[in-house]
Amino acid sequence: MKKFAYTGILAAALLSSPAGAVQAATCVELDLSQDRLMPSDQPAAKAMLEQTISNVGVPVVREGCTEYYRVYHIPLGMAINVFLSAPQGNRQGQANRIEELPAVYDQLVRSLVSGQPQGTYNQTVTRQNVTQQQAAPMRVNADSVKYLRLGYGGILGQETPTGVAIGFGYRYELDAIGIDVSFFNFVFGTDDNDEISGATGSWVKLMGLWYADPYANTTWYTGGGISWGVTGLRDYAGSGLQAEGAVGVEFLRASSIRLFTQFDATLPLYTIKENLGSGERWAPIFSFSLGLGWGQGINRVAIIQ
Repeated sequence: MKKFAYTGILAAALLSSPAGAVQAATCVELDLSQDRLMPSDQPAAKAMLEQTISNVGVPVVREGCTEYYRVYHIPLGMAINVFLSAPQGNRQGQANRIEELPAVYDQLVRSLVSGQPQGTYNQTVTRQNVTQQQAAPMRVNADSVKYLRLGYGGILGQETPTGVAIGFGYRYELDAIGIDVSFFNFVFGTDDNDEISGATGSWVKLMGLWYADPYANTTWYTGGGISWGVTGLRDYAGSGLQAEGAVGVEFLRASSIRLFTQFDATLPLYTIKENLGSGERWAPIFSFSLGLGWGQGINRVAIIQ
């Protein structure tokens, strides 16, 4: 009797251990009520998904199912949208052509089994399941505009010299936002005798632009950013970071050339120091200029609804 008792205890222990645990019977089901693949392609698609699930370590059976991976496909043009549901959740992917279905299956199944979201930054994408769209992703094109600007400005100091303001740079514009990278933005102030008594500005400036009417041919805009600049004002000099602000109006945005008028304010984050003394000053810069730009614009298509 003791021998039978020990045998029963051992059998119960084995059945309750992880090694003796019964694995779920996983089946693949093609949702024929929603699937829009060609009937001749449906069996191959189901078999490929079964193989993909097996490859990640989940045994697949045909009978005695306890859990299901359900899939259906919706073609749209040349692309095929894949909808996969499983006990772990739901996933959706897109193949550019039917030959990409195995790669899409692999990404979706890896995402479900690992619990990770679909993305190129984790283990759901490998070197063997990259799709054409991921290899050459679509990006919104931006207008690339080179420009020159010329205007008038002033340096706020003890004498407030005023004079010519110049600069040149590049703008990369989307409809509502843009990036402005410019160089040698300077104001050369003169005194009453037309002699240069101050030169100040930025060697390089980076600003973000926000357009009030993104689709208009003419719109006003605002901008803000930082620059690295230098200031020389008679016996004072200094250099360092500067805060930049701008307000302007841009014309001809629908063409490959641009005109803009812009008011700039440059606020140094440093003070200029007296060369032969202990004095210090803060010398902000203000200017108003006219700019001319040229470059490659976006080819836009109007959609009439």
